[in-house]
Amino acid sequence: MDSQNRLAVAGDEAITIFDAIDKQLGLKLQSSAVPAPAIVIDRVNRTPSPNSPEAEAQSPRPPQPRFEVATIKPTDPQFHGVDIQTPPNGMVSIRGITMSYLIQTIWFVTPEMVAGAPQWFDTQRWDITAKVSSTPGSAPPTDLDSMMTMVRALIEDRFKLKTHREERTVPAYTLTAEKPKLHEANPSNRTGCKEGPGADGKDPRVTNPALSRLVTCTNITMPGFAGQLPQIANRLNLLNGPIRSTVQDATGIRGSWDFTLSFSPDSGPAASTGDAAPTPDGKISLAEALTQQLGLKLQMTKRPASVLVIDHAESAPTEN
Repeated sequence: MDSQNRLAVAGDEAITIFDAIDKQLGLKLQSSAVPAPAIVIDRVNRTPSPNSPEAEAQSPRPPQPRFEVATIKPTDPQFHGVDIQTPPNGMVSIRGITMSYLIQTIWFVTPEMVAGAPQWFDTQRWDITAKVSSTPGSAPPTDLDSMMTMVRALIEDRFKLKTHREERTVPAYTLTAEKPKLHEANPSNRTGCKEGPGADGKDPRVTNPALSRLVTCTNITMPGFAGQLPQIANRLNLLNGPIRSTVQDATGIRGSWDFTLSFSPDSGPAASTGDAAPTPDGKISLAEALTQQLGLKLQMTKRPASVLVIDHAESAPTEN
């Protein structure tokens, strides 16, 4: 579990490293621009040169991680709610989950982006317990992406699940521009978004801890930023994040830009729902931050998007 997830779990008792150093040691930790050695990329090919036939023959693809053992059974009717645990020991424990919720979680889609699901997807609940297999001398993969890939393969196998993707008009996120407040990029900056303050070292979290997320983007285009928004929004809640679709750039803004974005990840829906009044605790939602700080607007609109279509699924899994 990373530091941001630990803060989310700790709740009111959480304290950031910045606050701890300030309050407990009387020191200040901040980012600043200082001379330092840097690696300059002079040239690089986007595609590597092909492997020789001899190398291909001697280097077979490593096997995909899989569960060594897995059990799937109906949930005890006395258990209420949903519990998903992926502890760092190669185990997965899921309780009380419907197939609809499980598919939305694994494929990371909204309910509107799933078509053809049978009725039992929303009524029958399941418990899944699985252990990851490992090769001698190596630890089992425990990262969340690998775990979800293995759970997907498991339900496809045990429920004989068959799906395909197709374009349909459904509610999906769209990024538009109102009154853009962007700074033209320094072309020497590396393209991308990262956690933390920019080169100026300004950190709004110092004066307003409720803005627990601070993201700095440099030399990035609007299509590139729209593509990274789901990752930015869902970083603290990968299993059930607020943005469950790709984000389409409809800003019409060309060029590359530098900017920072600070928001409170637990303060409401990702999409704009109109003018929101300031909250007493100083929290700002992602949608509000995009509008107030960057002059952009994230909205849920109906547009063509990739939909997961359920072709076939057995109502009961194969035996454990």
